[in-house]
Parts: sequence; structure tokens; C-alpha cells
Amino acid sequence: MKKAPICFIVNLFAVIVATAQTNEPDVRVTPSGVNNQLEVTIAANRQIPGSLVLGSNSGIVNPTPGYYQGQIGRFTSKDYGKTWQGSDEWYAGIDEGSGGDPSVAFDARGYAYVTGIKNKMKGYFITQSNDLGQTWTVPTMPYFGENFDKQMITIDDYPESPYKNKFYCAWYNWQSEKTWLHTSTDMLTFSPIQTLAAYRPDGIVVKTGPEGNAYVVYGYGNTFKFHKSVAGGSFSMPAKDIFTFNSPAFRPNGCDLGGGYSNGEHNFPSIAVDRSCGPYRSRIYIVFREAVAGKNVVKLIRSSNQGVNWSTSSITVSDPLISAYMSWITVDDATGDISIVYHSFDDPIDKCKLGVYVAYSTDGGQSFSSLKVSDQSFYLGPEPGFHHYIGIDAHGGKSYPTWSDKRFGNYQAFVSPVSFPSPQYYRSSTTLDVIGPLSINAFPRSVTYEAKYINIPSNNTAFSSSSGSKVNIKAVNSITLNPGVKLGIGAVVNVSIGAISACNTNASREESEDVSLATFEEEAKEKVKFYPNPFTDKISFEYFLKQASKVELKIVDLQGKLIGTIIDSELRNEGWQKAEFSNCEELKNGTYLYSLIVNGETKSGLILKSEREIEGDEGNYVKGKENVSSKSPAKK
Repeated sequence: MKKAPICFIVNLFAVIVATAQTNEPDVRVTPSGVNNQLEVTIAANRQIPGSLVLGSNSGIVNPTPGYYQGQIGRFTSKDYGKTWQGSDEWYAGIDEGSGGDPSVAFDARGYAYVTGIKNKMKGYFITQSNDLGQTWTVPTMPYFGENFDKQMITIDDYPESPYKNKFYCAWYNWQSEKTWLHTSTDMLTFSPIQTLAAYRPDGIVVKTGPEGNAYVVYGYGNTFKFHKSVAGGSFSMPAKDIFTFNSPAFRPNGCDLGGGYSNGEHNFPSIAVDRSCGPYRSRIYIVFREAVAGKNVVKLIRSSNQGVNWSTSSITVSDPLISAYMSWITVDDATGDISIVYHSFDDPIDKCKLGVYVAYSTDGGQSFSSLKVSDQSFYLGPEPGFHHYIGIDAHGGKSYPTWSDKRFGNYQAFVSPVSFPSPQYYRSSTTLDVIGPLSINAFPRSVTYEAKYINIPSNNTAFSSSSGSKVNIKAVNSITLNPGVKLGIGAVVNVSIGAISACNTNASREESEDVSLATFEEEAKEKVKFYPNPFTDKISFEYFLKQASKVELKIVDLQGKLIGTIIDSELRNEGWQKAEFSNCEELKNGTYLYSLIVNGETKSGLILKSEREIEGDEGNYVKGKENVSSKSPAKK
């Protein structure tokens, strides 16, 4: 075994291959607003790029103690969040107004939905728009009952899901101390209520995956609970305990942030599922806050087999030396990239000022970089009413973080779009409409459309790109170009007919919740284990050989430069093998790649070098099939 004198990578909390991120100025959703806008939430339309819907808990404190008299704000944008239309008024016909907890979604037709609690916690309302917010239906009330709280909705808007347009709403009841959920296929009739738990959690979220699975997560005490449905709404029982965490500080930095910030949201998790055609398709992510060495730190856990197994330790997302709060997560369906929005106490002088940040990952949550997206830092609380979450959604290489701050005297909703340079993929086994305008001038990148039939409508679809960017359009049978399609100066558009690639489904196999020991052991044999990660002076690798094989194990930097050779084309016996990369004290901090080559097949993954090991970071298992390259040339 050959050992290199040094090894490599990453900052203490965020590492990623350098990317060009473009953050736009903060956009105030209602420039003339006078109502407080709290608990903001946002959704991106997967069917009509650039269209968004935002909900807010809008209103004032009712003179009657104990109630927040208000409405649910409904706002939409058709230009990627640059301008907004809408109102803080929910609907004049609703007596007593709304009690908060807005939740928003789009369905697979591009219809927008906004929900909110009826005031005095008497159930929830829902309203729909099929014209991007020009008009809204009269709100209906799918559920009426006392002590209703924390409802969250999602709609399966994945075009090829077997449960496309299925509606899910989860909530809990203060009086009965129960957690409930119901579903609908037509928004007219709703399923019987399913009791998920005989206790009251603090926050409950539901999301869907590309196979039509639905997932529910909530916090209870210091444990996250998880349910899964593979049948459009019949969820696994009882709840599965997936992670135990350290509760965040009651008053971070000693600052009075009000009821929602100080306690109500302390273990409110957020969940997202990768529905892209990328290597991490179907992976589930949960983000939350945890107390680490006196600071509130944003953490992440994940599952690569639809919730059967979860990472046993968490990945640090935010700077562990600065307290953070109010995190929410999304995954871009077109790229598979993760975006997490959170508050950070970033002012070096005033410890109670916060900024808004977006943490971004292109490698399935292995590493993150963070970008401040708010134009300024600000104070929060003590606020009127309640404030339990902020929001983010992403699609087509853009993420849309939203939050509330008091820079204009009262709480107002803001959005600050962020663009990333990752390649985008849109695929369908049937028909795909390419809807524009599509501009990729901001940075070099590629956009690929693949389907059996592709239709480019006559709606003045325009393609323009800068040098190095391109649009790829490929269909199995036919591509229809309608009048009105335009190509901008410098556009590089490749159009072809032929076989198309399928979504990567390595990480989306359906498995039983009751995993046998033999099954678990077989899964482990397909993976490379490396630990600790990050490492300081040495890192160990464990891998399984099905037969005696020639093995190479090397470490390179992100530019492909060889850092060290651990095993140089040496014969290894069948069974479990272990290798060590040591003497790494002088290796520069940063991110590196290991490359394990067995009989010409390569497995690779990111490893992190830091000055000290970070408590709680994941000693990751990297699934070999997710990182298998094509056969490499035989070594001479």
C-alpha cells in the first residue's frame, strides 16, 4: 500500500464545486402593504415555468386576547418572482377571517391552491385558481372542527405519477392530542380521516416522490417520526422513529424573537424528495435545527431507499459557529439540486440581527455552499400573532426563498430569486410541451428536453443563450415546431430524433419496511464506507469484493489532479477489505474525490478534509451504483 504525505478538502460547514450563483434583489410582494405578513410559503409551477404562488398569514392582532384576526394572503407571479399580484384579503364571505398557517401548491395541470385555518382554529379553507391568480374560486371547507392547527398540504404534480393530482392535507388537533390526514382526488370529496398519531406533534409536513409515494414527517419531543404511503394515501403505521436530535436553544443569542421563533417552531422539520432524472432520484431529505456547542445549527438527514433506512448522523448545513433558525428545504425537479433557506444571526456587532441565507447542494446533500440572499440584515419579533416557518421552492435552475422582515415597520413578505448553473433535464415517456420564453443568458448551462413526442407551442416560445450554453431537444417519434417559435441571437439549439435516456432509478427501488438482516447485508456490500468524514489526519475505506480482483484506490482533487495512491493495481481477495489514507495533517482543507476501481468499474465520492472533525457530520455510505462510471480502459 502506498501512502501519500498529504490529503484533502472543505470549509467547516460548506463545501461544493465552485458554481456561479446569481442572486436577484429582494422583491417586496406588496409594496403598499399595511398588514403584517407572517408564515410565508411559496410554490413553483412545474407546468408553466416562471409562475409562482405565495401565501401569507396576513392581518393584525385582534383586541380580543388570544386571537390573531386576519386573512390568508394570496399572491401570484408570472415572471419568475420579479412582480406580484394579489391581496391580503382571503374572501369577504368568511366570517371571523382566518387563523393562519397558510399552505400553497400547484397540481399537474398548473392550477394553484391556497389553504389556511379558519379563525379560532375551526378547520381549514381551500381555494383554487386555474388562470395563474387572475380569479379564485369561492373557498370551500373540507374539514370543520375545533382546535385545528398546523395544516400543511401537498399535491402530486409529477406528470407520470400513478396518483397524479392527488391532494394530501395533514394537521393535528389540540384538544384530542391527535395527528390527522386526509386526501382527495377531485377536491370535491375527501377520504375518511386517518389518525397518524395519538399525540400532538409540533409541525407536520407531507411530500410526494416520483413513484407516487407520499411521505409524512413530524417532530415529537426530540424524535422525528415518519410515515410512508405507496397506495395514494394509506400510510404505514405506526410511525417510524428515524432520528433523535438535540433541541435548539429557546432564545438563540439571548434574543426575544416572539412566540413562534422561541418555541413553537423549535422542532418543525421540513421534507423534500428528489423527483429529477439525476443520480439521486427518489432520495428523501429532512432539514431541521439542532443545538450544537451552544449554537442552533441547520442539519440534514436523508434516505436513499424511500425511507427504509436513514443516515445515522446528520450533515451540517449552516455555519456551526453562528446560530441559525427557521429552515425549509426544496429539491429542483429539473436538476436534482437542493436549496435550503434559513435565518442566520450574521451581524458581528448586533447579535440579534439576522440575514436570510440559501444553502445549496449539487451532490445529493453531501456538501453545501451558502449564499446570503437578503439585501440586508434585520430584527425579528416579538411579532404579532404567530410565525412558525419561512418557505422556499425551486424549478428550472431557480430557487425562490421567501421570508418576512420588518424593514418597513411591520412584517412584510419578500422573495429573492437565486439562479444556479446546473444542467436541467425535462423527460417524459409520452408528450412534453416546451413552454417558453426560455433564456439561459445568466451563465453557461444546458437544458435538455426528451420525450416520445415533443410539442413547441405557438406562444412565442423564445430560446436565447450565451456562449457555452445550449438547448437540446430530442424525441423518439416527432417534434412539432409551431408558428411563433423564435431563436435569439447566439442561441445554440440541437434538435434530433432518436432513442432517449430513461430516468436514473438506482435509488428508487421499492423495499419492505421490514428489512431482513440478509437484505441489509447485501445492501451494505454494494456500498463504500468511508470514515470519519470530514477527517483530519487519516480516513479509512471499507469495501466488499465478490471475488478476488485487482484494485486501485486513489485520491484526486476537484480538478482531477492526483493527490495520493492508496492501492496501485494490487490483487485483493474476496470479501471485506479495508484501506487507510493517512499522514494527512499537511493536506490543504477542502473537498476531494476518492476513486475505487475494481475490474475497470469505478465507484467514487466526495471526502472532506478539515482542521478538526465536526461532531455530528455523517460518515457517509456512498452507494456504488449511484456513482458507477463507464468501464475504464484496461491499465497497461
